[in-house]
Amino acid sequence: MNDHTTHDYAGQFRLAEIQVHNWGTFDGLHRVPVARDGFLITGPSGSGKSTLIDAVSTILVPPAQVRFNAAAGASGGQRSGRNLVTYCRGAWRREHAAEVDELTQSFLRTGPVWSGVLLRYDDGAGQSVTALRLMYLSADAHSPADVTNLFVLLPRTADLTEFEELARGGLNITTAKKQLPDALSVQRTHPPFVTTLRRHLGIVDPGALQLLHRTQSAKTLGDLNYLMRHFMLPEPDTFKIAATAVENFTQLQSAHQSVIAAREQVEQLRPVRDADRELTEITRQQTETEADSAGVEQYVLDKRVAFAEAERDEADGEITALTAARHSAQASLESVEAELETVRAQIHGVENAGVIHARAKVDDAEHTVRRVTAQAQRFTDLSREIDAEPPQTAEAFADFRLQVTDHCADLAEQTTTIGDRRPEMYGRMAEANQRLEQERQELQAIRTYRSSMDRRLLTAREKLAELTNLRQDDLPFVADLIHMRDGEHPWQPAAERVLGGFARTLLVPEEHYAQVAAAIDATHLGAKLQYVRFTPELAQARPGRITAETLASKITVRAGRFHDWLQSELSRRFDHLCVDTMDQFHAAQRAVTRQGQVKRDRHRHEKDDRSLIDDRRRWVLSGDVDDKIAELQRSIRGLEEQLTRSTQAKDELESAALAVSAQLTAAKRLLETEEFALIDVASAQRSLAELRRTLDELTDENTELAALKAAERQLVPAVRAQREKLDEINTELGGHQRGRRQAEALLAELGERMADAEPLSEEVRSRLAARFRRHTRKLRADNIDTWQHTVTDELGTERARLTQRASKQENIALNAMAAFLRRWEERKGDLVAEQAWRPDFIRELERLEADDLPRFEERFRDLLREQTRTHLSRLLKNIRQAASGVRSSIEAVNQSLADVEFYPGTYLKIEVRDAQPAETRQFVAKLTEVVDGVLAEESLAGSEQRFLTLKEVVGMLSVSDETSERVHRLRLDTREHVKFLGVETAADGTRGAVYDSAEGLSGGQAQKLSSFCLAAALRYQLTGAGLPAAQARASTVDVDEKVYPKFSTIILDEAFDRADSEFTRAAMDAFRQFGFHMILATPEKLLQTVQDYIGGLVMVDSPDRRHSVTSQLTIEEAGGETADCGR
Repeated sequence: MNDHTTHDYAGQFRLAEIQVHNWGTFDGLHRVPVARDGFLITGPSGSGKSTLIDAVSTILVPPAQVRFNAAAGASGGQRSGRNLVTYCRGAWRREHAAEVDELTQSFLRTGPVWSGVLLRYDDGAGQSVTALRLMYLSADAHSPADVTNLFVLLPRTADLTEFEELARGGLNITTAKKQLPDALSVQRTHPPFVTTLRRHLGIVDPGALQLLHRTQSAKTLGDLNYLMRHFMLPEPDTFKIAATAVENFTQLQSAHQSVIAAREQVEQLRPVRDADRELTEITRQQTETEADSAGVEQYVLDKRVAFAEAERDEADGEITALTAARHSAQASLESVEAELETVRAQIHGVENAGVIHARAKVDDAEHTVRRVTAQAQRFTDLSREIDAEPPQTAEAFADFRLQVTDHCADLAEQTTTIGDRRPEMYGRMAEANQRLEQERQELQAIRTYRSSMDRRLLTAREKLAELTNLRQDDLPFVADLIHMRDGEHPWQPAAERVLGGFARTLLVPEEHYAQVAAAIDATHLGAKLQYVRFTPELAQARPGRITAETLASKITVRAGRFHDWLQSELSRRFDHLCVDTMDQFHAAQRAVTRQGQVKRDRHRHEKDDRSLIDDRRRWVLSGDVDDKIAELQRSIRGLEEQLTRSTQAKDELESAALAVSAQLTAAKRLLETEEFALIDVASAQRSLAELRRTLDELTDENTELAALKAAERQLVPAVRAQREKLDEINTELGGHQRGRRQAEALLAELGERMADAEPLSEEVRSRLAARFRRHTRKLRADNIDTWQHTVTDELGTERARLTQRASKQENIALNAMAAFLRRWEERKGDLVAEQAWRPDFIRELERLEADDLPRFEERFRDLLREQTRTHLSRLLKNIRQAASGVRSSIEAVNQSLADVEFYPGTYLKIEVRDAQPAETRQFVAKLTEVVDGVLAEESLAGSEQRFLTLKEVVGMLSVSDETSERVHRLRLDTREHVKFLGVETAADGTRGAVYDSAEGLSGGQAQKLSSFCLAAALRYQLTGAGLPAAQARASTVDVDEKVYPKFSTIILDEAFDRADSEFTRAAMDAFRQFGFHMILATPEKLLQTVQDYIGGLVMVDSPDRRHSVTSQLTIEEAGGETADCGR
């Protein structure tokens, strides 16, 4: 027989009274005193028993966790449909509303209403604590959120009637605090109120309130694992650790994103720096090339000076030597001449008068022969100039003169014809020279400025840049910013016709407008210049829609500050449809043909054929200036070939003119010889021969004279030879003297040209020397002009190539800067994608490399180590140690179970077994992969790999599409990693039956197992067994060296409905042994079974099925009524 005596322990708080006002079907005020020895709430189904129990829950349980009428919905796991509003308004039935075809509720109380619940707890030692909840609903309050709440805790007994005036007034909290100065707590919300309540009632573990609430439906706790996991054991820290890890991972992920963003910024900005370095090198090369180009002429002048000085010095040496040779030759000549004169004097001394007369005749004849021979030679030369043979007889001479006269007339006519051809030929040559010079200047301008714009406009812009101290890039032409799209070049001729004027427009940013406008006004630009003042309003322009197959759709606009405005202009002004047929041309509003005919609107049409439409030299929309350079080079070659042909024709004409003039002159001079005797050499030579025979006859008769004549004949050739030698020396000497004079004159001229020139630096001189050496082994005066032109052209080509390279690198830098600002638009406030801002972008890159990126990487590593070590290592440790921790917690429960027999002679013991699910094991393996080696130093790549694994793990810590709620709980809820066995043991330790759940047990057995485990769990939490000792002491009372919970009221709704009387008494004995004050809500049939465990009861009834009423009965009275009901 069990001991059914009263177990009332002083110091234990037990529920002493329940008061409700306007609560559910309890209309008005109802007071229910509760017996300290135990209490029974009984009555028919639907009478209102659960309504009273829910009144207790509405004070003890947080609103979000309260489940009204839990016992009724426990079996099906569904909500009962009751809530705070239905209780306050008194919902008593559901009925069908035909007008809306749905179920509606009927309420006892409509309009403004107040409700109240009061619970008084006594400790059996004279101390009382009263907790109450007051609720006010206005007439239009229909949801729990519309209810005005007031929670009050008093250190005394109280009655709901005290608060009626406060409640009707809308529950003003300030008024309440004034009216209740002794209140322990007056709150609008539940959490601070229940915290104070728990402190005064000795409920240290907040989880105990939830267990107490769930205890009301104890019949649902038949599964041992469920009971142990969710009611005895608190929620493990793994959930909080995981939540913290997930929360902190956002910070880690942000740090990783900072690293990635910094890297991406570095990668985006590196081309700017690379381009800048390349531009620095190109600038250095340009500086050298410019210096070399400027120094070529000086270098050549220096070489010419050296050549002239060498020529002068060589001439000086030759002059010195030849002067000496001339003196020697002169002396030899004078000696031979003196000897000849002596012989001739002797001859004159021995000659007679006849010889002298004969010699005079011979001398005259010799003179005549020489004259006639010279005249005949001249006549012969003149005859050959007119392609004629000289006459040999007097008769032939007469005919010859007639022919020459006719030939003179022909030559005069040819001279007139040649003179008529000269103006036209020289005009064509002048025009070709002028065009060639213009083309060369155009080519030089394109190479210099790397722009396809017209040379005059480029020159005008250069003047403006110099006057305003701006860079030319600060004042772009539209053509510098737009070009034909790839694949659309067949339409470029038409585009050049339509957009030509717009493309030649200069863009002047607002910040430069004033000084540029002033410079334009004050300067003769030599060209027609149109420019646009680019204001901030224009910069805000938004492009319109560009229609396909229009000119605008075939144009590409370079990124930068002008992009949007240019796009808007293209879409607005150049939406001409590109058509291939005249039918399309007629149908379109605005159109252009491939031949360049433009339709401006319905009325205005235009075709400009002042130049060929395919003349690429005038094109400015190519984008790549190399195309225009190639075209200009082709044009220049054509003009050079044309000029060469013209020059050749001119030379041929002038040569013909010279030939005709020479022939005419020769013919006229031939006609000056009027007698044949003047050129008859044969007759003159015959006369001389006859005179010489006469002289020889006279001299041969005188022996002495003959000897002197022989000596004369020997001396005459010697004198002639010496004279010729002297002439040769004088001729050679004269040549060297002329050469020296020329060298001196050249040196003087070079000196004047070099007077103001700066001397070449050694670096420039050395580079130029190397350049010339690459083309020729030795520079000479006769080849230096040729190689000067070669080197000059080479330097020009290099300058053009360097300019092209610079333009390419500037485009690379500009595109990289623009791409950076498109990606990180927030930087547009302090950076601009223009060449002048290139150093700012480079400083940003250097700052990122030197500061941000290393700092971000270090912070990322630190956070990675910290999160892995602080959270995930701790999480892994908790999961691994879960079973041992649970075993330690269960020991206290087992100590409680050891005090009460489960069956006669046996006790129930709970054992803990490892039961880690497969999902958990997989998760632990992945978690271990992250945690292992976290303390070791690792590379950044290793850290990033660990981060990716960590990211995967963090994804497993949250409920998502990939992780269901069930899997999430299996991974983190360490209570699910073990299973519980209920083992019957005898006093001697012998093991008996083993229960792993309530499955397979009868209803009574399951109720018994549930009750025993529930009692142990309640004792565990209400005594604070799992909390620190100081907290646990505040939740217990010591009686006869036994420890009991300070708060002991347990409410069981519809308890033991499936258990027989034996099991029910055993369960009640267990609760009593654990020191609990039991309040039971059961059917009347259990009264006899539980009457030994209660000190009073209340009968709840609802006679009209609308209003609930209570009747306080003694055990005897209740027993009598039950017996009457039985009869």
